[in-house]
Amino acid sequence: MLDLAVHHEDRAVSLGQVSERQGISEKYLWQIVNPLKAAGIVQSVRGAHGGYRLARDPRQLTLREILTVIEGSLALTECAEDGASCDLGATCVVRRMWLDLTEALARAMESVTLGDLVDRYRAEQSKIAPSYEI
Repeated sequence: MLDLAVHHEDRAVSLGQVSERQGISEKYLWQIVNPLKAAGIVQSVRGAHGGYRLARDPRQLTLREILTVIEGSLALTECAEDGASCDLGATCVVRRMWLDLTEALARAMESVTLGDLVDRYRAEQSKIAPSYEI
């Protein structure tokens, strides 16, 4: 997703390009891009310069939205997702802790957009970019 966001202003990028740049197998990228496409986060572009691109501006896509599509539940434990998985569910203080941690993580992921990550990426890239002294 970061690769698509970095190239958001460019034309669509192929999964082969993303695979090569990120060192991720193209087969695995297919597994990731399909649910993102179904959720309307990524769109495919046909043609000679086709590939994939973000369907929305990176600043409108939160990490929570993206990870929920890819991973499903963001609950840290089964009992934080479903209290019925334990007989102590309603009174368990450990479950309450897991619920609080899951909620804090969800809020943190909601506060970071893909655009924020692009900014961080570009800042890091500028640190390692070669400089030429004349």
